[in-house]
Parts: sequence; C-alpha cells; structure tokens
Amino acid sequence: MTNNTIAFGSGSYEVRSVAHEMLNHLAQLAAKCPLKIRITGHVDTSPNESSDPNLSQERADAVAAYLTSKGVPRKRITSVGAGAEQPVGDNATPSGQAKNRRIEITVTN
Repeated sequence: MTNNTIAFGSGSYEVRSVAHEMLNHLAQLAAKCPLKIRITGHVDTSPNESSDPNLSQERADAVAAYLTSKGVPRKRITSVGAGAEQPVGDNATPSGQAKNRRIEITVTN
C-alpha cells in the first residue's frame, strides 16, 4: 500500500469512485487475513481546506466507513486526521496542494 494514496477535491471528504477499486481490493485482502489498517487524512494549506479543522479527520473517517461497508471490522481500522502537518507537495502551487489533499493507508498485522 506504500504508493496507494487517495486524493480528494478541495474542501471535500467524498471518497471518489476512482478509489473504489483499490479500496475494494484492500477490503478483500482484509477478509482473508487479520490486517490492521491505519488511515491518515491530510489537507493542504489553502483557505478552502484550512478553514475546516476537522477535514483531515473527516477524510480518514470517510475511507474507514467505506471499508467498513465492504465488511472490514471497524475495530481493525484506526483513522487519524493529520491536518496540513505532513505535506508531500508544495502548498504554494495548485498541483502541490492537490497532492496534499490525500489519505495514506498503512497496513500492519
């Protein structure tokens, strides 16, 4: 899952349909073995993102809810909002901001 990130529209925590295939695959893997999943939500520093202090957590919770709806027990999922503290792109550019509006998924056993 290292390179699998889920991107979001600015100010949104809607799980886009483009992410469904990857999340469905993760849910299938989790059904076969007792994986623990950590979902970390991130935002960029634009006013549309930073005006909502809960947005990164809402993104993580939305992905957790999606996985739960596919049969992954909620007790095996941890969702965390990291805010804008861990950027991977330059927040001064639109493309960098888009990279920072994301979810990172870490799988452990």
